[in-house]
Amino acid sequence: MKNEERRNSYDVVSIPSYESVPTQSESSEQSHNEDVVSSAMVHNLSCDIVKYKDESKWVEQRMNAPTPPVSIAGDLSSFGSLTVCSHETFIYDTSVLRIEEIFNAQLMVVYEQGDIHSALHFLLESLHNPFTPRAVTTVFVEKCIRAEFLARIHDQMKPLSLKISSHLNYRKTLKVINSMKLEVLMIPNDKMLSVHSSPIVVCDCDSSVLGSPPTGVICLRTFSDAHEIIEFCKKDNLLFESVTIWNECVEGLYQLVVSLDCSIFFFNSCNVNLVPIYSHLISGKVHVCITDGFHYETLQVLEKIKVVIFPITSHIWTKSEEPTKAGPAPISFLNS
Repeated sequence: MKNEERRNSYDVVSIPSYESVPTQSESSEQSHNEDVVSSAMVHNLSCDIVKYKDESKWVEQRMNAPTPPVSIAGDLSSFGSLTVCSHETFIYDTSVLRIEEIFNAQLMVVYEQGDIHSALHFLLESLHNPFTPRAVTTVFVEKCIRAEFLARIHDQMKPLSLKISSHLNYRKTLKVINSMKLEVLMIPNDKMLSVHSSPIVVCDCDSSVLGSPPTGVICLRTFSDAHEIIEFCKKDNLLFESVTIWNECVEGLYQLVVSLDCSIFFFNSCNVNLVPIYSHLISGKVHVCITDGFHYETLQVLEKIKVVIFPITSHIWTKSEEPTKAGPAPISFLNS
């Protein structure tokens, strides 16, 4: 039995910013010739209804526009500094946003002895929201649990939102899948609300075939040891911003840390808050600390600094053990 308890991970927080239209400051001194406000003025305010409705629609669209992660908000400061409301400013199509500039692909590795339940929780989030920053794009599953893993994914699939299913990248990937004989895992027909609304797991496929991430789908591959993961990533030229590894022990963890071209490694956790270690990562200093129940460390591998994060004490997910049997009764003469 797997331990069904899990701890909510610290995640990158996206802070929305709302910009109000600047108004001209009123003068502290009013002109003597200014008309006095009367009751008739208040009850008979003039308003261009058509123009008001149009501008209200634009404002609503802008306030609902996706906010970039805090880490890249500075790069998009020009958008927030706009002081003039225009039709071109508010009318946008999410499918043509330059999402590649803010998307950081994540790799997931799940071992037989790892906590499949917790790993699936984060994988399903990426499966149903494939265009969010740090979404999992490729998952390696140990060969002996492949069938169980796929079955559990299939049981928990839900229809995609219209925003995702209509995304240009997702549509392009569908065309590639339909043109090739690929093994895919999709939502059951009885759960599908509309055509092309299913999350997709592509099995045993080179990620490069589907195009540059984000593709809107997840590629699943199997492995027998860490060496196979390393070789495949080099062969397929896969680049990831972070890796999340699920295993009962640290065996193979640091082998992946040293060999994979990646900076951030989460062990038995995912998307934990990087603030406690971020300054040391930027400055390139080796450091170790424990914060909020997580172990943080920076390692220098050749000329690159890498971060390893994992939960400690009660935050570690382990398999539930069988109840321990009562030991033999104490020998009586020892108590005399």
